[in-house]
Amino acid sequence: MSDLPVPGTVRLIDATGDLSVKHGEKADIVLIPQPSSDPNDPLNWSWRRKTHNRFWQVMWTFIGVAITCALAPVYPMIEDDTGIPVSNITTGVGLMYLFLGWGNVIVQPWAMHYGRRQVLLASLLATSLTVLWSAYVKSSGEWYANRIMMGISNAPVETLVEILVTDLSFTHQRGVYMSVYTWTLFNGAFLAPIASGYVAQNMGWRWIQWIGTIIGIATTVLMFFFFEETMFFRKTGPVEFLQSEPGKVLDEETPPSNQAKTPEGKELTSKTNDDVATGDSAPIPEPRSAKRYLRTLRLWGFRSPEQPPFSLKLSLLPFALLRYPAIWFSGILVGSILSWFNVLNTTIATILRAAPYNFTTNQIGLTYIASIIGSTIGCYLGGSLSDRVAEWLARRNAGIKEPEHRLWLALIPLLIHPAGFFLYGIGAAQKVHWIVPVLGTGFISATLPMGSLVALNYVIDCYKEAASEAIVAVILIRNTMGFVITYAISPMISNMGLQNAFILVGCLGAAIWATSFLVIWVGKSWRVHSAKMYWDTVEEHNLQAH
Repeated sequence: MSDLPVPGTVRLIDATGDLSVKHGEKADIVLIPQPSSDPNDPLNWSWRRKTHNRFWQVMWTFIGVAITCALAPVYPMIEDDTGIPVSNITTGVGLMYLFLGWGNVIVQPWAMHYGRRQVLLASLLATSLTVLWSAYVKSSGEWYANRIMMGISNAPVETLVEILVTDLSFTHQRGVYMSVYTWTLFNGAFLAPIASGYVAQNMGWRWIQWIGTIIGIATTVLMFFFFEETMFFRKTGPVEFLQSEPGKVLDEETPPSNQAKTPEGKELTSKTNDDVATGDSAPIPEPRSAKRYLRTLRLWGFRSPEQPPFSLKLSLLPFALLRYPAIWFSGILVGSILSWFNVLNTTIATILRAAPYNFTTNQIGLTYIASIIGSTIGCYLGGSLSDRVAEWLARRNAGIKEPEHRLWLALIPLLIHPAGFFLYGIGAAQKVHWIVPVLGTGFISATLPMGSLVALNYVIDCYKEAASEAIVAVILIRNTMGFVITYAISPMISNMGLQNAFILVGCLGAAIWATSFLVIWVGKSWRVHSAKMYWDTVEEHNLQAH
């Protein structure tokens, strides 16, 4: 077995107070990653400055998702008006989700090397213009092209915002802030149809796109003036903490022992007591000034001289990370979540518009309230509760936190995912009261953010130094899987019938959630055996922990 540290295994709890490292708001919580002494390090920003930045992250996510998904309840209206069959419309949606993933092969490396801000602004502007184009489509081919362009334009919503969260958050806080992002991601998709249903009913479906374009461009302008760049090259060693013995734990930047070494054998110097601080509770101040504000308006010039140059090899790193089983587990789990979301989003209008429900467009939009309630509950369970469970298990594990600690939350969706699809599919097939399938959508929606939070937090915990590239690899798996299932759902329902199709989906989803318990059992073994390969990759590409 390799003597190298196990990727993802860290000392989170300093119960004895013997570590010369920076601690959080709780005196025994170790800050991971360790913030630098530079006041420009986003981890050192004040709570107010971080909150201001997070607000615009949320706003960008919500607007981008909302204007992209607002057409969900009006697919039958588009068919009646343009002659594009609903089956082709849903295929176009599948293509959009495919390119929401694959577009990040280009977009994400650019954001990591040249700045998040310029990518987010360009993305929202391009998405807004693509939304405008979609109001004028006249054929299936043009619809497909529009949805592909939509996917590429809005791709950062799938991967970059997670990195923005890690730019500003420590490991023990990440679940909470990831849940805020995830709530926005799903509820932008769930809230938009409520409003768009009324717009379409009273003004026509094209007004949805015209209004969306105005909102998107206006948000782009506001973000130019108020959203601040969070890219920061925090030079760290490839190891945050040795995990084997409390007396041998090392800080990621400068360990207590002068003789300590990184996995590459480089000696590190000791940390002084002056460096011990308390994260958000004691931020390093920076005077507010007009000059500083003008610097925040820049779209370039944020690269550190020590930052490795952009290279094609680094942009292909997500494909190399597909060697790790943890990536495939996370990709398949979050891919299934996208698939179930697409199944729900592409079938609800058709089911509720038909007899015996005969819902109008705005009534279909109102049924998304159940999804909003469900996803809100799911965000709490997958975010705040996940952080608390991970901290509790770390305390029981002599202060050592394992990425697999978060996976115990899978017990909840393991039960409510199949229940949701059985209520939705069987209820609609048997034509029972509309409250039954709508209640099913609430159950399903509760599991969606839980899947995203569990999978993405798990892979970030495992591979912090390669978090950006790992997320891209996960999203490639996710969106390819989502495209396949979205493409297949209409033929599957036609061939199997509504009831049998959704029984199958319910059982398949439960089986995927059950793999979480397999990973709890073998996940650390995977990371132990891949340690040398992973640390070699970190050294080769000079990757830094987020």
